[in-house]
Parts: sequence; structure tokens; C-alpha cells
Amino acid sequence: MRRSKQGLVTLSDRLISVFSSLFFSVPTSLFLSLKMSQNLLALQLDFTVGGKGFLILVSMFSLLAFLFPKVIPNLLGWVWNIFMKH
Repeated sequence: MRRSKQGLVTLSDRLISVFSSLFFSVPTSLFLSLKMSQNLLALQLDFTVGGKGFLILVSMFSLLAFLFPKVIPNLLGWVWNIFMKH
């Protein structure tokens, strides 16, 4: 990411980070919500995550991408590593 003269990340850099993270955060949120629903079903609970859980996860990843543009790639990579191990 480009940095301004003071070393701060600019607003345009943050917005680009949010939009580029959506490419990875949408499928990640989908898999997370499906996995959580599957685990709740295995526990025989009458609760599913559904569309609201998916939207909450996408919003959470987008907010994290805006606030911490350098952390979100590591976070999404960590989540996908857990997916691949299980």
C-alpha cells in the first residue's frame, strides 16, 4: 500500500483494501456460516446462522479491512488454513 508522507494509510487506500478484501471475505463468510449451521445442526439445536450471520461476517471482515488494512490478509489466510486442516 502507498503511504502518505507522514507514513499513514490514506482513506483511498483503506477503501481499496475493503473492496479487494470482499473478493476473499464473501466466500470465507459463506463457508463460516455454513460450518456454524452444520455444527449447530449436529448439536440438535433449532437454530441456524442463515443470511443474517453471513451478512454479519461480511460486515465484520469489511470493517476489519477498513480499520486494519494490513491485518485482514493474515486473518483471512488463518481462517482458510483452519478450513484446509479440517
